[in-house]
Amino acid sequence: MLHLQKITEGSGYQSSGHAAMNDTRVLQLLPLIAEAGSTGEVITLFRWAVEGLGADGGVFLSCLRDDATRTSLRSLWACDPSWAADYASQRRFEHDPWLRYASTDAEPIRSSDLACSSTEETAFIRAAAECVFHAMADTTPC
Repeated sequence: MLHLQKITEGSGYQSSGHAAMNDTRVLQLLPLIAEAGSTGEVITLFRWAVEGLGADGGVFLSCLRDDATRTSLRSLWACDPSWAADYASQRRFEHDPWLRYASTDAEPIRSSDLACSSTEETAFIRAAAECVFHAMADTTPC
């Protein structure tokens, strides 16, 4: 992980959890995620990118449809681990509005522009906001 230390030298990144990176520096981290040699490095880089954007937390979730009956979810979590556990145990992926959106559209979207399509999706937003993504409570119109 020594090369990760070199990545942040001069970037303004502060290991105390507060980021002072600019958007250009965050964009420079993204290709390094694909080249990372271990899961730990991927998670570290993802967390730095999330913090560099000034976010409370972040989730990267990919959904792969193997066939008509099987879907695989893969995720990276840069947030409170209890949310990841809750997401899985409560099967929150069934009513995740971001996952629904991403399954039909590849364009990035802000939380404030995402429309919920059911009361279950609205409940998902509230649960996420209460657990870890506090900024969503004020910006999501669901």
